[in-house]
Amino acid sequence: MIHISTPQCRRLADAVTQVGGTVPAELQQIIASLDAVAAWSPTPPPNVESAIASGKFTAKNAAALLDAALSAPSVESGAVRRVAEQQLALKFRQAVRGSAGDAIIEGLRPAFETASAGVRAAANAGLTVDTTADQVLEMGAEAVAAWQDIVEHRRVLDAIHEQVISALAATHEFDVIGVKPWMQVPIWTLIVAFYVPSENTDIERAARAITPEHNGGRGGRWLRLLTSTEMKLNTVSRAREIVDHHTAAIAEAAQRHYDATHSFAS
Repeated sequence: MIHISTPQCRRLADAVTQVGGTVPAELQQIIASLDAVAAWSPTPPPNVESAIASGKFTAKNAAALLDAALSAPSVESGAVRRVAEQQLALKFRQAVRGSAGDAIIEGLRPAFETASAGVRAAANAGLTVDTTADQVLEMGAEAVAAWQDIVEHRRVLDAIHEQVISALAATHEFDVIGVKPWMQVPIWTLIVAFYVPSENTDIERAARAITPEHNGGRGGRWLRLLTSTEMKLNTVSRAREIVDHHTAAIAEAAQRHYDATHSFAS
């Protein structure tokens, strides 16, 4: 079972805000509850000995003080806090895997589409992953403008990718895709499902384009991705559908191979 910590929840919420998105109300409420748990300071039970020594123990309040001491919890307050935090973090993860995750993506869509359109314009102007500054100067004003603009577009896309999408997809974090462990689907395949247009995309080729070793050059992974496929931003639900289609195709191919290699003539 995946364990999600409260810092992971807070990091994701902060990242969504930092890249221009909006944290869904459902997640804001969970974060507010986590804040309340962190700020909680339990009221200590009365100490009968000190009450007697200080003269605060009287015939009038004796029964109340003794009852309060008798009913004092035996569980340590830190344990209570940990249980509350763990359950709230679990609730956060469940929400992110559902409608709250889709809402996060929709909130990021305007920034993503503006930046991806800028990268596409750069590609249309003739920029490639290997284009140099000297070459751009010879390509004309449109290419020069695209060369200048792509730095900001890449910054926006990288922030969304590294701070939000990667955390959502990573199997050691929120694991919103939820692929069965035995499928052994590479993390880059899970991540790129958020960017490809359909199930018919060569998802493994697209996944290779966004790996860290392919993030060099002016346009980084994004210009490289455009050499494999068109680029869009999918919701959690849609990315899950694309990966499900991909893993089903893998399973079917494995079954066909098994049948072909384990069939015996009758």
